[in-house]
Amino acid sequence: MASQEEVQALIAQFKVEGEALGKDGASLNKYVEDNLREERAARRKRENDIALQEKELAAARELKERELAEQAKIENRRQEKELAAARELKERELAEQAKIENRRLDIEEEKANREAKLRADELVEKASKHKLANRPKIPYFDDKSDDIESYLYRFDKHAASLKWSQDEKALILPTLIRGRALNYFQKLPVEDTNDYAKLSAHLLKRFKCTEEGFRTQFRSCKPESGETMHVFFSRMRRYFTRWTDMAGVGTDFALLCDLVLREQILSSCASSLVTFLKEDKHTTAQTMIDAAERYREAHPSQNLAAKGSSDPLLANVGLPSGRGGHSGSGGRGGQGGHRFSKKNSQGDTNPPTEQNSDVARSGSAPDNKGGRGASQAGRGRGGQNYQRKCWWCQDTSHKLADCPKKMHTASVSVVTVEESSCSEDEQSVASVGFSGSDELPESIQTCEGTLNGSEVTVMLDSGCSTVGVRKSLVRDDQFTGKVQVCRQFSGELVRLPIAIVSLDTPYFSGSVEACVIDNPVCDVILGRIQGCTFGCVEVTSAVQTRGQKAREERPFRPLLTAEVPQLDINAEKLSKMQRDDKTLHDLFEKVGQGKSEESSGCVVSFVVRDQGCVA
Repeated sequence: MASQEEVQALIAQFKVEGEALGKDGASLNKYVEDNLREERAARRKRENDIALQEKELAAARELKERELAEQAKIENRRQEKELAAARELKERELAEQAKIENRRLDIEEEKANREAKLRADELVEKASKHKLANRPKIPYFDDKSDDIESYLYRFDKHAASLKWSQDEKALILPTLIRGRALNYFQKLPVEDTNDYAKLSAHLLKRFKCTEEGFRTQFRSCKPESGETMHVFFSRMRRYFTRWTDMAGVGTDFALLCDLVLREQILSSCASSLVTFLKEDKHTTAQTMIDAAERYREAHPSQNLAAKGSSDPLLANVGLPSGRGGHSGSGGRGGQGGHRFSKKNSQGDTNPPTEQNSDVARSGSAPDNKGGRGASQAGRGRGGQNYQRKCWWCQDTSHKLADCPKKMHTASVSVVTVEESSCSEDEQSVASVGFSGSDELPESIQTCEGTLNGSEVTVMLDSGCSTVGVRKSLVRDDQFTGKVQVCRQFSGELVRLPIAIVSLDTPYFSGSVEACVIDNPVCDVILGRIQGCTFGCVEVTSAVQTRGQKAREERPFRPLLTAEVPQLDINAEKLSKMQRDDKTLHDLFEKVGQGKSEESSGCVVSFVVRDQGCVA
């Protein structure tokens, strides 16, 4: 668009040109307007041409930019492909290097394992050749006379002095055990036998060195004859430490208080409730009390208090004269007689007889018709006053009937009846023996067997005419609903449930009806039932003399025999030696000549065997 000044200039120019052409007035104005119109058209055309050129330039520039962008994209894609290919190649190279490195590490690890195994083999060989050969001899563990804890304590001291490792101790200990310990070792898992800590823990549990065992030892320990009070205190402290360690208490005061409370609960309750509580592992006194409350609710009419005083200090107080005294003599009372005796923890093999045990069976002497019981109350032999005590272990904290070290055994007679069957006087009787004690004396014959597929210890009782099994080993579906009425030596009758169990022993195999006992002396008591093949073991000697003991421990001495050296000779050496022997030259000549000689009516000739030997 032209400005006003440019338009005025053009009008003036066109007027001058029109006047020069001789135009004026209307023709001049028309001439100016026509020229202005043409000028405007020409100007518009020029502007359109310029706009078109600019549009073409913009289009060309845009096309160029698109081409450049496309080329840039193509270049970028090419570079990305090249980078991806390079990255993939690098990753393959790194993966290959990682494989090579892993293989190298595996080879080094395998080499290290081989070297470690060789060192271990060398260590075992060294231990077997040098240390085992040169060490002082350690006696074998005898489960009949040795205490496993004392033996392991001595073994650890010996191993520490020789600087044995844990592996060496696990290797040597099995060579020093015999009998039941060796049989138990054979049944352990292989990984436990290679670990000394686990192996020693298994042996301690096998021989009752448990939390309950150390608690009993701590509560019942007392000074032994010739033992100083310092040694007694050290032994008592060791029992207490082992007890708390087994219970997982350690030195925590709160846990120790809880442990003492649990013990007091068990010592204050009846035996039936104690058995129920011990069936579960209660770690706190609160859980034990909760379980006891459930038992009380299930047995509302049962007396849950323990018989006698639970405080050993009160049990030591002597009875006042004139009341609760002891009779100086008496016959057999209380429960029936004992079938065998048991060593106490102090090694006493000669406990007092049952004939003198009536003083421990009752708190006071019975009054007889002559009034002698009242006149002798509070007096023992010789009329002297003395405290009440157990005549089995000489402990004043309990009576003979409550002695934990005494083997309580009762022979009973049984008959199979229905629960609502005939009266007790009409029942026929068969005999059986069982006990609730923890250990068996050496004279009792036992063997290993299986009950319902579980390994058990079987006691052979030739005076028994039935079978007794532990209740915890019998399934609920094996009970028949029948009971056996058992008559003890004292005449007391007890009822035992009957179950049909599967028994497999060296002397009997098959299904059998058995009495179910809560706490027998063994898992299974096998009597003289039909099909049983065991015989009665006859004990020929009550004791073993020192000479017999020495002869058993003396090693076998073999006969002296001459050692014949091994001859290092073969056919070639023998042939060479024969040809070098000058005394055989004549024989070789006779062989070459083929001559024979007659001697004592026989024709004798010499020949050359294989390898050139003369025969």
